[in-house]
Amino acid sequence: MTDIDECACPKESEHCAEEDKIDGKCPEVPKVESIPEWAKALQTSYESISGKLEKLTTLEVAAGVREVPKPEATVSNTTADTVTMENIAEKLSKAFDEGRDLKLTIPYEGVRSLAVSTQQVGRNGISESYKASNFRKHQIQEVGFTFTGTHTAIDQIPGVQTVPGGVDFAPLRQYTNYKSIPKGKDSATFYKKTLPDTLVQVPGTTVTESSMTFTAVNIQPSTIAGSYFKIDSDDEEDVPYSISAEVVDAIGQTVVDYEDNAIINTAAAAATPGLWVNGNTGATITHDDISGMTLDPSAIGKAVAYLSSQGYLKGGVAPVLVAHQNAIDQLVRDSDLVDFVQNSNDGITRSGDFPMLYGCKLVKSNSVTTMDNTTNDTYRNYMFVPGITFGSASKRDLNVQFHSIPENNQIGVTANWRFKSGVIDASSLVRISSSQ
Repeated sequence: MTDIDECACPKESEHCAEEDKIDGKCPEVPKVESIPEWAKALQTSYESISGKLEKLTTLEVAAGVREVPKPEATVSNTTADTVTMENIAEKLSKAFDEGRDLKLTIPYEGVRSLAVSTQQVGRNGISESYKASNFRKHQIQEVGFTFTGTHTAIDQIPGVQTVPGGVDFAPLRQYTNYKSIPKGKDSATFYKKTLPDTLVQVPGTTVTESSMTFTAVNIQPSTIAGSYFKIDSDDEEDVPYSISAEVVDAIGQTVVDYEDNAIINTAAAAATPGLWVNGNTGATITHDDISGMTLDPSAIGKAVAYLSSQGYLKGGVAPVLVAHQNAIDQLVRDSDLVDFVQNSNDGITRSGDFPMLYGCKLVKSNSVTTMDNTTNDTYRNYMFVPGITFGSASKRDLNVQFHSIPENNQIGVTANWRFKSGVIDASSLVRISSSQ
């Protein structure tokens, strides 16, 4: 028998092409280490947890318990910076140093966000309220800019708190059917219809035609509203804050107050309501130069009953009463509510907050019409159906322009916007007059 020597060469040489060999041997193949089973299990577990967290976040957003980050308004000539008091002041200084004017175009919703906080309620509703920021003032009336008090060069507090001057209590646009008008159109059109009449149909007889009415209500925000200021350049230099930037903040608050007046004062006053009642007795009236009309629950009950009988409150719809602060105070103090306040809801006494009565939401507003009658001055408060009674529309963004007036050593600030409201369905509007 012949002895055969076993080859001692590496196993790789058996699986290597002849041209790939080096000195007659195949190159060594690096050993590939497999992923341990425990690492694979950990990776699978991480992917599972990550997917579940993503689904949970989606459900929380849908339920309204998690806020989705919202983009902030940006200055028109930049894409990086958001509109804040600080960068407005910085850009204004830079623009004037370079010998040019500064123009800001702030989206209409962006300027409202300076003063209004919006929260999601359920899946489809929203609730708006004013931001409580140092008792902000919501209306600018002056055309010129003036200072009061001594402005020293030291020990100044940089923040600027707003002096309240007829502050309204809640943004009212949330209760209207609101449209933002796109470029190329000048108005918003709202539609309504009546229900057809029901007729008896007799066999063998020609059926009488039923009738129903379709109506288009057009709201055109053609008026350009705004504010104009002149600021002395030395005043801008001598105070530890930017007057120009604070003016923009104040204008943002003015926009919301302008909306409230357009809705519950101008639009409501121009309409003929479906019902007009005495705020004390609930009796139907045709004028309000009447004494003793302190707001009473009887009038609220009559107004709610009217809207319900007209079919506007089907499905649990809650009407809204926008009333002057003094009228709400009269209601809270009314003797008819003493037992309710003392035994059922003593929180009204403790907080002064009276959110609902007879299924109607109560909203305080200083924007209601104030009547200077011959003998008895009154407030004209309104109850209506949210999203049905009023329509509102805005046309343009808030345009703010700063320009230097070198010959006067002044800075000019111009801001303007377009907003209008109108009554879509006057039958769903109830006027409740109460004494001042």
